[in-house]
Amino acid sequence: MNYFKKDNGGPASAKNLGAKIAKGRYITFLDSDDFYYNNESLKEFSKLVNSSPDLIAGTSLIIKRNNENIILKEKEINNLYDYTLQYPLHYVGTPPYIFKRKSFLYYGGLNEKHQWGDALAFWRRFTSSALVNYLSAPCYVYDQTGTQSVSRSKHKYYYLNVLKTISDTYEEFSIEIDNRGYTFNWGTLILLLSIRTLNLNLATTWAVKFLKSPLKSTRGVLFICSKYFLKNKS
Repeated sequence: MNYFKKDNGGPASAKNLGAKIAKGRYITFLDSDDFYYNNESLKEFSKLVNSSPDLIAGTSLIIKRNNENIILKEKEINNLYDYTLQYPLHYVGTPPYIFKRKSFLYYGGLNEKHQWGDALAFWRRFTSSALVNYLSAPCYVYDQTGTQSVSRSKHKYYYLNVLKTISDTYEEFSIEIDNRGYTFNWGTLILLLSIRTLNLNLATTWAVKFLKSPLKSTRGVLFICSKYFLKNKS
């Protein structure tokens, strides 16, 4: 094991540095509130790597919460690029994410300026042409029993950080998103977050877009509500 010390630049900075100085063909990341188990998956990995995929991901993981283990399952998606453009908050499959190191670097790594969702734009670049294989059994545990989580800790800048990441990602992929008819999937979240953070200029800009396209914007609102807000209530 090699240990490298660097100035604190956030999780994305540390992961990008690790990817640059690593020597192996494949890399993976492990956050402080996660851990691996199930060594049988290592045998499966050794078989999947023979086809030289850009990524090996899971289709299920275990969430440890309130003294119980919950298995979260995700289905395999055929068109990952379209999927990540349609669903603003979705990633690919579930951890563990085992990247071909060269591919991770080729697609730009994680965004070190984003304090929330530093991989959001990366996944949309990555899925545009990457080859993905999947592990069949869960081997990754997301431990939610603690309180030290960047993604779940809602400090006073939380919604500002979320808004910046989603807005920046939309701007980067706006042509593709608009061409595929997913504008208001993203716009619904941006409008709600801009109101929540009192960003009146951005809220007004998107409100005008919604008023100009009532049918398309209604479909976007209903899509986001059904996939995120109503789903979380059930």
